[in-house]
Amino acid sequence: MRSSTLKVSVNTQAVPILSPCVGICHLGADGYCEGCLRSGDEIARWIAMGEAERRRLMDDVLPQREAMLR
Repeated sequence: MRSSTLKVSVNTQAVPILSPCVGICHLGADGYCEGCLRSGDEIARWIAMGEAERRRLMDDVLPQREAMLR
């Protein structure tokens, strides 16, 4: 009987952090988007941000901003 070998391909690349955009795109008087709470600058720079900066924004900045504003 011949044994078969199963080859499994594992994707070792990290999944990019998705944008916090929720589709409500309007900058309020406070300068923050009413949907995702990012500033206009943060929205414009999102595509060029590195992983660490995106993670900091998602994990630290936006939750603090939400607690302060809402």
